[in-house]
Amino acid sequence: MKSLKAATGSPDVKSGADTEVYMLALTRKKDEALILNNNIEIRILDIRGDQIKIGIEAPREVSIYRKEIYQQIQEVNKESMSTSDVDALNKLI
Repeated sequence: MKSLKAATGSPDVKSGADTEVYMLALTRKKDEALILNNNIEIRILDIRGDQIKIGIEAPREVSIYRKEIYQQIQEVNKESMSTSDVDALNKLI
């Protein structure tokens, strides 16, 4: 994957397997919001020192994870599908 930089004029692109992802860097103040995909609102609720409290309003079917939790889930999923598990499944077929 290419490196991803904040888009401040000409956007940089991060290429994945089948997609390109752009990063748009924005400045928001308390009580300001962003709208994603016409149905997701991200609002700045509070700012205290170096911590920012955000609120996310989205349809129930939209999964929302903190990045570190999402990465842990992905790692556990990878570990649970080890090559020995695949070999065992192939023997059943």
